[in-house]
Amino acid sequence: SRLTNILQVSLQRMNGKKRRHWFIASPHRSPIVASQLEKIGCLYGEMIQIHDDLTDTMAVPANSDWLQGRSPLPILFAKSVDHPERSRFLELLRKVSDEGALCAAQDTLIRCGAVSYCVDQLLRKHQTAQDMLATVSLPRREVLDVLLEEVVAPV
Repeated sequence: SRLTNILQVSLQRMNGKKRRHWFIASPHRSPIVASQLEKIGCLYGEMIQIHDDLTDTMAVPANSDWLQGRSPLPILFAKSVDHPERSRFLELLRKVSDEGALCAAQDTLIRCGAVSYCVDQLLRKHQTAQDMLATVSLPRREVLDVLLEEVVAPV
């Protein structure tokens, strides 16, 4: 679907950035557990990226994503998905150094569903990570639970 493509483009953009890598190493861990933890780590990285995209696009004054014409996930959504305010949003993108235009563009992100889409993706990834984590036997699993919860707590 188109929304899946938007998310894939956003996550591909993330591949060029420095990612926060985390893992749990132990000589007693099986390759299956290591694989599951790697997958959870990737989900965590995607959650961080979506969270950062939301935070950055809703900041006032406009941050560098807006000013340098980057397309974090909410902006990519508003630019790509057909919605009644798309043309106006594209006009506002050129004027975001003006706080009024920025606020209007941010309001459009809310009304067009971009913010809701990002929150939905963040929560889905969180649930998937939690489900995967539930299948892995780890000492001090609560450390990973807290780490995952911290990303979604502000949402």
